[in-house]
Amino acid sequence: MFKFQKSSFRLSLIFFLGLCLWLSGTFMNESLAVTENIGTATTGNQEEATEAEQAEKIKQKKIELEKAESKVTKYQSKTDALTQKAETLEEVIGELNEEVTNTEQAIQKAQSAIDKVQAEIDIKVQQINEKEKELDAKRAILSEYIREINRLSGQSMVEVLLSADDLASYLQELNSLNKTSSNIQEIYNEIKGRRSILLVQKEKLEKNKENQTALKIMQKQQKMYLENKKQHRDNLLQKTRGEESQFRELLEQNEVVVDRIYGELTALQSLGSPIDFKEALYTARYASKKTGTRVEFLLGVLKVESNMGVNVGGGTYKVDMHPAQRDRFEKICEDLGYDPDEKPVSRKPCYRDSEGNCSGWGGAMGPAQFMPSTWMGYKKSIEKTINIEHANPWNLRHALVAMGLKLAKVPGVTEGDEKAERKAANIYLAGSNWENFTWYGDRVIAFADAFKDKIKEENL
Repeated sequence: MFKFQKSSFRLSLIFFLGLCLWLSGTFMNESLAVTENIGTATTGNQEEATEAEQAEKIKQKKIELEKAESKVTKYQSKTDALTQKAETLEEVIGELNEEVTNTEQAIQKAQSAIDKVQAEIDIKVQQINEKEKELDAKRAILSEYIREINRLSGQSMVEVLLSADDLASYLQELNSLNKTSSNIQEIYNEIKGRRSILLVQKEKLEKNKENQTALKIMQKQQKMYLENKKQHRDNLLQKTRGEESQFRELLEQNEVVVDRIYGELTALQSLGSPIDFKEALYTARYASKKTGTRVEFLLGVLKVESNMGVNVGGGTYKVDMHPAQRDRFEKICEDLGYDPDEKPVSRKPCYRDSEGNCSGWGGAMGPAQFMPSTWMGYKKSIEKTINIEHANPWNLRHALVAMGLKLAKVPGVTEGDEKAERKAANIYLAGSNWENFTWYGDRVIAFADAFKDKIKEENL
């Protein structure tokens, strides 16, 4: 009896301890589950908070970008207006310069005419003076003859008869004097007539000289008027160019701000958020203006290359980039102040060989997916085109300008020739091996056409 009771007690005790252990284990498991649920919920909330913060940052950057672009538009409009005004003034000044030159030539022509007339007047004066001398000589001779005639005519017949050997001789001398006097008188009258003609001609020449001199004076006055007008336009042009320079400086300063914000926004969006289409369109229009490459074509390449900036790469340069490209990549990052380990590049693809092994390299950078060596080849052209110090492959604006420059190298692209665009797209992907990748160009053009319809339909 005792033994039975003792055994029963032991069994009961064992059962009780087992029950306690089971309950304890269940409680611990539930506690762990609750703890895990709490941890999961906390992580989820953190992720949601991070996404919300990211979205808010992008939103604020877009607001900041909109304000900066508004200033750029304002300053660009003012700069364009002043540039147009300056160009108009330069055209007017050019026309005035031409008028001044023509007037100077007319003055020189008038002076030449005056000099010519003056030379003719001088000749006429000389001729008149010569006639005057001839008249004086003839007048002197005629006076002598007249005096001699008067002397002979004044003698009485008695004196004539007493002084002369004979009357016939006296009469012959008197007749000769009269005849010579008459001839001299005719010559004198002829010289006097010629002198009168010369005086009339001289008067006409002097009148002509007066007219030419008056014309020259008028032309000089016209030249002074034109030069004063030109001086006024020059002063206005200088003032306009000064204002243009001020607004251009403001424009460049704000373009730097816009450029910086674009870079920051692209960096935020490259974490997985797509670039807003209006942003991409605005930037594509900017790049198109700078490079001549069609807007929709740029958007088509951007769509295929990085899905509008979403897929800028999930790899790292030390793993996915060919070793020959890494020095250039590090140099690009160094110039831009980036840590190369933190900048995304495209992952290396897996091209399987006949044995099933993966091969191929990634390493493309930014929205336009340039390889470092290719980017370095375009770097100076990009910087010169948009007037910046360091081209940034992760900046959407820089990337699209680089894309436009590269595509525009194919003849016909800047004229919007679709055949040329297809070829340029294929070369963009495969270089000299482009003929084996025509599907790429077809895909780009298909997206370009779709973007063209979207822009038209939404009146963007």
